Amino acid sequence: KAHAQTADAIKWRSPGIKKLARRYNEICARLKDLKQQLTVHSLKQIPKELDIDRLFNVDLDESIWEDAGLDLDEGDVPPAWLADDATREGIKAVQLFDCTGEEIL
Repeated sequence: KAHAQTADAIKWRSPGIKKLARRYNEICARLKDLKQQLTVHSLKQIPKELDIDRLFNVDLDESIWEDAGLDLDEGDVPPAWLADDATREGIKAVQLFDCTGEEIL
């Protein structure tokens, strides 16, 4: 019963949520354009656009959960986990390795 109620609630609200996600994607695209025009701090990490088709099936490692760091001031250097793709991939690899070790035990 609870599952059916949840599914109905999502179905009823999904048009508004999808509209909000499209607006978010428009803002992300505008930020990307501003960064290319150098009117946005060059070290700021622009958030990734949301995949609207997968919006209700997000995984734990989806970009929707990321803190984009838009609150950095001019001159601030973003942390490596936020700005460096190699560091981000390394963190994911270490987490996967740790999970694998936990499952073996």
